[in-house]
Amino acid sequence: MIMRAIEHSMPWRDVQRIIDEMLDALNRNDCDRARDLLMKGVIEYRPGGTLQDHVWLRKAELVHAKQVGNGGFPRASI
Repeated sequence: MIMRAIEHSMPWRDVQRIIDEMLDALNRNDCDRARDLLMKGVIEYRPGGTLQDHVWLRKAELVHAKQVGNGGFPRASI
């Protein structure tokens, strides 16, 4: 049996438009729009779950750690 891949394609002007819109969404930190553009540009892309900004969450953890005085390191349990 010979198998072959069937890939979707779109005209370059559509790809460029999605890239431009993606850059705009990312510059505005508009994660919902970025995900919508990914789903529009990649037909097979279907995200699971909710959006999570891991960079923001990590920064918030570090700020909290500095406020409680452990410098961002987990406390050792004895």
